[in-house]
Amino acid sequence: MTTDEAIWQSAQNMMKSSKNLDKLWEAFDLIECEGGDPVLVIERNNSDSEDNGWIYPVWEAYYKVRQRPNVNLRDTGWITLAIQLTCDVGVEGDWQHGKRAKVLAGYAPFKNFDHAWGFDSEDPNSSGYVEECVTDEYRWIHSDEVSWFFAVPLDALTSTDDVEKCIVTPMRRLVRGENPDDVFGAIREKLCLPPQA
Repeated sequence: MTTDEAIWQSAQNMMKSSKNLDKLWEAFDLIECEGGDPVLVIERNNSDSEDNGWIYPVWEAYYKVRQRPNVNLRDTGWITLAIQLTCDVGVEGDWQHGKRAKVLAGYAPFKNFDHAWGFDSEDPNSSGYVEECVTDEYRWIHSDEVSWFFAVPLDALTSTDDVEKCIVTPMRRLVRGENPDDVFGAIREKLCLPPQA
């Protein structure tokens, strides 16, 4: 293969990847739920995001969570869905999913947007390390003990149904307070399980 053919093929791969990432990005909005659910409302809120195309290693979408504990809806937290295409190389140890493109799905049960998960190429790094976090069997849990996230390999999300099964449904169930073992047990093989200490 000549140099110009290699450049052409690389550009083709980037173009195809960008189209597929755009489709996945649109599928993230399946996590929204409004009038049909009497207890839970999840709304997209990307006031802090800029649309700069796929030039960053991590791209995030934010969703405000509102719940109805009684008659009135009230803001109860933030969901962050992030596509991490690559990450920094970590020195903390080996993690089998470290060098994979993945989707990170996090929840922070705080009204203030400042507490929403913000992901970058350092968190998690290729060792699976995230500052101020410990892991359980399925998730990373922040030191505040109420904020958490889980990871799904990007190549497991080949359809809208996969996004629904691996991200949307688990996230809604967890936000409602269901047992993580019950929620994740059915999709265990689809997850990037965190490194265990």
